[in-house]
Amino acid sequence: MIAVIPAGKSEFTRRENGVDPFFVIAIIALGVERKGKLKFAFAGDAFVRPLGMITLRFFSGKPDGLRERQSKYAMGSKTRKKALRETSHSRSATSDGAVDSADNGRMNGSARGTAAPTNGALSIAQAAMQSDKRFSDWESFQRHLSKRRHPGPLRKLFGIEETAALEWGWRAANREGDDVTGRATARLLKLLRGKHLLKRRDARLLDEFTTDDRHPPGAEASRRAVALACLLPELAAVADEADWWRGLKSLITLTSATQPIGESDVVTRQLLTIELPLTLAWQLPEVPACSSLAEPAAEFLVVEQSELMDSEGWIHHSHLEHMPRLLATWTRCHYRLEELDRPLDESSQAVWEWFVRQSIRLLRGDGTWMFSGDSIPADEELTAAAVATSTDRMDHRIARRALPSRGKQQKGPVPLDRESAFSEWAGVGVLQTGWRPKSAKAGVTISQSMSRMEICRGRALFRENAAPGISLNGDHLRAISTWEVVCDHVDDDCEHLELEIVLEHDVILQRQIFLARDDEFLLLADVILAGTPGEIEYRRAFELADGISTIEETETREIYLRDARSIRALVLPLGLPEWKRQRGTGSLTCKPGEFRLTDRATTRNLYAALVVDLRPRRSRKPRTWRQLTVAESIHAVAPDVAVAWRVRLGDDQFVIYRSLDGVANRTFLGQNHACEFYIGRFGDDGNATELISIEPL
Repeated sequence: MIAVIPAGKSEFTRRENGVDPFFVIAIIALGVERKGKLKFAFAGDAFVRPLGMITLRFFSGKPDGLRERQSKYAMGSKTRKKALRETSHSRSATSDGAVDSADNGRMNGSARGTAAPTNGALSIAQAAMQSDKRFSDWESFQRHLSKRRHPGPLRKLFGIEETAALEWGWRAANREGDDVTGRATARLLKLLRGKHLLKRRDARLLDEFTTDDRHPPGAEASRRAVALACLLPELAAVADEADWWRGLKSLITLTSATQPIGESDVVTRQLLTIELPLTLAWQLPEVPACSSLAEPAAEFLVVEQSELMDSEGWIHHSHLEHMPRLLATWTRCHYRLEELDRPLDESSQAVWEWFVRQSIRLLRGDGTWMFSGDSIPADEELTAAAVATSTDRMDHRIARRALPSRGKQQKGPVPLDRESAFSEWAGVGVLQTGWRPKSAKAGVTISQSMSRMEICRGRALFRENAAPGISLNGDHLRAISTWEVVCDHVDDDCEHLELEIVLEHDVILQRQIFLARDDEFLLLADVILAGTPGEIEYRRAFELADGISTIEETETREIYLRDARSIRALVLPLGLPEWKRQRGTGSLTCKPGEFRLTDRATTRNLYAALVVDLRPRRSRKPRTWRQLTVAESIHAVAPDVAVAWRVRLGDDQFVIYRSLDGVANRTFLGQNHACEFYIGRFGDDGNATELISIEPL
């Protein structure tokens, strides 16, 4: 049925570029009548304009609420296909320089009345049409994009259904309520999920990056640019020719922004200079201007990874906050490089695989990232996708152990690395007892005179974000050097890290972090070496993680760390007497959101240490600690020369010794030791088995 409806009387009437149609022809192409009511119809409207141009658009839906659909769903009959070939999708000249359709609207000899791409967009379009015989004009190019099987949708490349890969690393900020996802981003992500049909209004998404602003966008806008590049083939079905090519040109321009991207905006740099060009090359290999972007982007990826991390895959401490987003964008890039048949060289692939393993190491057991607050969740789909790019079978075994929800959990032991778990170049390291989600971990970062620490077991327990307060004879001591690693030891029994920094008045501060792998306890100690007698005041504060609180014993000085469900850890202050009725020189106090260790003594050297029992069931059992007498040449030595303790945690007993004034043959518990640091475990026979023994070089 064909009905001629006067202009202004039809709901199909449109006003484009200020030109009103003389009249509207509404065509009901297909109607299904049931019980006297029209249930469904395909319809179209043709606008007859003064210039003799006709615009034909198709709609589908119920008569009372027809909604736009993609034209490929409205071309079911040969009649409509023929009509579509014989008519044109025209637009008047636009204000940004579109040429007049009557004179310059032809591309490659076509006499169609379509507005042509302008300036650089025209050269990109001409090169694309000349490079492939499968298409010679815009309509044939549209048909090619709609029918091709490769490359497929983004969700098929990464094998995920519930979410889009472009949301990796950004969901946490969205859940926290930050305004990082505007309407344009939300719409793009919905379309990439494949759960919403494109509409003509979605062609407006192409306009965001077509301005003349040469300043590169921020990280969120850069992510939108990558998402838009992923959606370009689908947008060709609903966008006008000139708009589509102009939008493509703007994205290509973004890959080489004239204004340099700031060093601090590392995420934007990865998105614009690596992921965006790789995405364009992967999505539109038919366009020479896009396919040529792959090689320089792959080279820049290698350069960026070599600058941001060391050969062991540790990322520099200054970029730890960007860890989730860097892992996300690099993972997507590696998949696209594989699809483009441009794999990394062997050395670059090895660095990438180390980076994947270190990213697993930086995951807490509850699925959040260390050093990124308490509510920044990781994406298990992201970690699994990153591990899938690794050729090291051990990475896959580790992932099955650390991410049990991703499938069948790994059975049997998964050994820890015996190499150092700390990078002095990156200033980052993680000491851990195993790969299971509930394994204990101690993360450390150093930056010049600052040091940060985080302790977790399954979830974050506490952290340290400030330097300790140290005074000598009333003068507060400031750092005059930077932290450096003086000891780094890893074996099957333990991991030990010792750092050193020089303070004013030539006072040396040494920090010890010792983690027993099988015995699951942690020693945190600061050694203050003043060299000359004086009054030393020491203060060290630890911030409790969200959901963690403290419980103090009434008669003894240890404290419990607990969450809403149960006890998570036990903290013992070695330098203080066990019983509160015994007079001591310091204290272990609890305040809302933190606990503090303080000590004061007139001495040459001071050893301030905490033992943290990270085995929850054992934490509720009897415990005690006693300071031992240390002798040298039959005579007892002062606490500023050497100290030792015997510690009981449930059924396990340990001995801890530290020399503060050189190494000598000293005795405690009837055993002779000539070392600087020693920890042993008592067996059933009463003899101590060495866990670690450090001797100075």
